[in-house]
Amino acid sequence: MENHVIDTLSSKLGIRSHSVIRKAQEFMRLVEIRASSSTMAALNLTGSCKSVMCLELAAKSCDCTMEKKTAVKVAGVNKKVYDCGFKALESLLDLQPQLSIRAMAVQFGCTNAVGLAHDLLGQYEKSFRQKLTEAQQQDMDFSRPLFQSVALYTACRRLKTKVDRTKLVEMSGVKKVEFDKLFTEMDKLGEKQTGTQKTATKRSKSFLEELEHSVQVEIEHKQAKLDTSADSDSGDYEAWKRKILEQAALAGAAS
Repeated sequence: MENHVIDTLSSKLGIRSHSVIRKAQEFMRLVEIRASSSTMAALNLTGSCKSVMCLELAAKSCDCTMEKKTAVKVAGVNKKVYDCGFKALESLLDLQPQLSIRAMAVQFGCTNAVGLAHDLLGQYEKSFRQKLTEAQQQDMDFSRPLFQSVALYTACRRLKTKVDRTKLVEMSGVKKVEFDKLFTEMDKLGEKQTGTQKTATKRSKSFLEELEHSVQVEIEHKQAKLDTSADSDSGDYEAWKRKILEQAALAGAAS
């Protein structure tokens, strides 16, 4: 039945490649195995909608072009629903493009946030894994676009660097609510890290100030001793000078 639907829709979408059609049929079978009907209904992926999306995913994987506008029309949903469902199926079938933090940072012009983004993601992964069993840890993939994009967005917010949030949400492959939830969790880690850095900087500055102060006091103390010594030497010279003059005066009077 599903194969017949794929064949019918492929002709409407102008797809004649047998390899694309076979790949779409394969994707349909995987979707049926990995997702329940209630999940598909929640994503509005009913009727011919998911079949059209599987055809687009198949065309994409086979490097064939397919008109998005036509696909949305044939699917019978609006573009927003289609895009959301497409991302969900892409994730379900493990077909999401591998996006790195650096690649996205270059694309959005925020490479200054790369270092902090990696730190935040590393901290999040460490704290998250501590709550999971070994079996659950093996199933977690923190290289997914969701984690990469949220880490970059969080770093940009921490550094007050502008970045297109809407596009990052689209690239994450999840709904805005899920994106925001993960951002909140990572942002808390960012606050802790920023707080630690500020404390360390403050302590370091205080130590340097104390060191400079002690050196300055030592210099002033030595200078005072030199001045006192100089005054003492000057006084001795004046006394000696007076004595010589007095002796000279007495000698002159005696002659």
